[in-house]
Amino acid sequence: MSEEPLPSRVAENDGLLKVELGQLRNSLGYTRLGRYVLAEIAESLANEDIGYFPAWLLDPDFNTEPRQSQEVWLYQRDGGRVSAVLDAVLNPFVYDVRTELTKFVDDKVRRSDREKLDVIRRIVEQD
Repeated sequence: MSEEPLPSRVAENDGLLKVELGQLRNSLGYTRLGRYVLAEIAESLANEDIGYFPAWLLDPDFNTEPRQSQEVWLYQRDGGRVSAVLDAVLNPFVYDVRTELTKFVDDKVRRSDREKLDVIRRIVEQD
């Protein structure tokens, strides 16, 4: 990964970036990837207003043997459409899931159907 700050790299990728844990560790200045470093990485991301999924990857109780090659998605928590949908889906007890998904789907003025599908494809893309 480049030396550019992590929030800038996420922003340059339309607010959604997939990285390996090893790359993420290096970009945040950590030298090892033990299970308890995961919580520190999660805290660093939160301090930068960056969300991530799947959540279990940075949870030391679930990811007891983290691997550098494990991939995590990062997204800007900027209040935009992608952020609102992801926050609602990832934290359904905090956000109004129905409202956020409806706004995303019904947003015909700002985003075409193809653009919406492109966003969803980027979210679920596995390469």
